[in-house]
Amino acid sequence: MVSPDTQTDGATAVAPSTRQPDWPLIIFFALAYLIAWGMIPVLAYIAQQSGVADWPTLSEMGESATFGNIDFIVPHWPISLIMHISV
Repeated sequence: MVSPDTQTDGATAVAPSTRQPDWPLIIFFALAYLIAWGMIPVLAYIAQQSGVADWPTLSEMGESATFGNIDFIVPHWPISLIMHISV
């Protein structure tokens, strides 16, 4: 019996072709991973310089756009933009 992934041309069986990795897709996901996780040190630095407790608190402020009277080292829109890119 011949398996479904082999082809026959009469008496000779042809082995299935080997598949190559889809490099553009792998590179896309690797870059997306690096961009998303690379924003955490940036948020941690902004939080530290601005007197916010930690970067998760800053990220929650960025997601809800409730910045209060905190004086940040950057305008509010980059924090919101970083949160939208990394989420």
